[in-house]
Amino acid sequence: MVTRAMPTFDDPCPLPDRERGIFPIAWRRPCTSLSISEALPPRSISIDETLDTLQGGIAAWVEVDCGGGRKPGLRVEVLAARNACERAVHHPKGANVHALIFVQEGWSRERGHDPRAFAITYVWHEMNSGEILDVDIEINEQSKRYAICPEEGCRDGRIDLPNVLTHEMGHYFGLAHSPDDPEATMYAAAEPGETSKRSLAEDDIAGICTIYGPDALSEACDPTPKGGLDLSCTGEKGCGCMLFRRESSPFSIGLFAFLTLVLLLKRWGAAREQAKTLPPGSGRARPE
Repeated sequence: MVTRAMPTFDDPCPLPDRERGIFPIAWRRPCTSLSISEALPPRSISIDETLDTLQGGIAAWVEVDCGGGRKPGLRVEVLAARNACERAVHHPKGANVHALIFVQEGWSRERGHDPRAFAITYVWHEMNSGEILDVDIEINEQSKRYAICPEEGCRDGRIDLPNVLTHEMGHYFGLAHSPDDPEATMYAAAEPGETSKRSLAEDDIAGICTIYGPDALSEACDPTPKGGLDLSCTGEKGCGCMLFRRESSPFSIGLFAFLTLVLLLKRWGAAREQAKTLPPGSGRARPE
């Protein structure tokens, strides 16, 4: 059973509860694929720069050394073929595509967007197992400008795309926010133009390595989405949960807020924590 109707700020997804058969989110197969939207490609930077940036964000996670040379065992193929998606969508009874979409118009609360968000990562999953079925990433290009900033960051208001995509790929793999380590890629705050989240901190590494420990994934390595690959993005809209990232304001640090159940495994051998919804200007958990 796929998750119930699309959550709202007032009605978020249920939290993990193994006794009730609600499991944390993770991929169950080692291989997945991503495709950039042809309908809404990036306009701030070139396609080639976007592809390189996406590959770098993927590599930051899949090339992690989990000890003794062991890696998480994940592979993400960036497809040469582009998709026709204009927004995140999931087809529960058919084929899908894991899409990267640059939204230039229609980014609004009415469509589930926070106007301050850098990006939203939508995660569709099986509630009875936590298996991820489909992931789409929407980048807010309606009111944001992106760049590949120098190491010292951008100071002209542009947002570092590698910083954003590395964080969003953490959500892609099932990680929630790191509430305690400001240096972590998955920390719940970021300034426009910063570059520190391009590389993972110990907290991020512990999380990805614990989720995808030995024997965590099946041996089948097929990057095709369950139900098949559909680059056309047609069909009935499904349901799911979403993760989104906010820009900081002049008076407070913005938050990476989310309404989905995801897993943050903070340190080797640490207990699993439930994901929290973080409202603006507060570290306290409550719906927005």
